[in-house]
Amino acid sequence: MDAMEYKGYRGAVRYSAEDRLLHGRILGIDDVVTFEGTDVEELEKAFHEAVDDYMALCEKLGRAPDREYSGRIPLRIDGALHRRVAIAADSEAKSVNSWIADALEAATKPRRSDAAREKVVEDRSSALRGRSSRRRDSKAAAIRAMGGKKKRVAARKSTR
Repeated sequence: MDAMEYKGYRGAVRYSAEDRLLHGRILGIDDVVTFEGTDVEELEKAFHEAVDDYMALCEKLGRAPDREYSGRIPLRIDGALHRRVAIAADSEAKSVNSWIADALEAATKPRRSDAAREKVVEDRSSALRGRSSRRRDSKAAAIRAMGGKKKRVAARKSTR
C-alpha cells in the first residue's frame, strides 16, 4: 500500500482493477474519509480536497481532527521472538517496553525526501568542486613561489 502526505495527514492508496480507479482514505483519524481518481494527478487533487474539507468540517463542528491515542498497544508475539526481544533489551540495559518503543521509533522515523537527498548530493558536489579549486590555488601558489615559471618535465622516450 502506497501513501501520500498533505498538511500532516497521510492517505493510503490502492488500485481497483474492477473500477479502474485509484482509491484512497485518510489515515489516523476517527472518521472515514475517502478519495479517488483515475490518475495520479486527479488522485492528489482529490486527496488535498478531502483533507481540506475534513479540516473545515472539524472546525465547523468544534472538534479536533486528529485521533487521540492512549499510548498502549496490546501486543501478542511468538514466544521465540519474545525471548529474542527480552535478550536484546537486557543486553542494552533496557526494559522490553523501552526497547520495543525505541525499535518502533526507529522504524517509523521520517525518511529523507528526494529533495533532501538531492540537496545532500548537491552539497557534496560543491564540496568536491571546492577541493579541486583549492588544489588549483595550491598549484598556482607553488608556481608563483618558483618565480612564476612552470617546470616542465619531458617524458623520456625509450630507445629500446
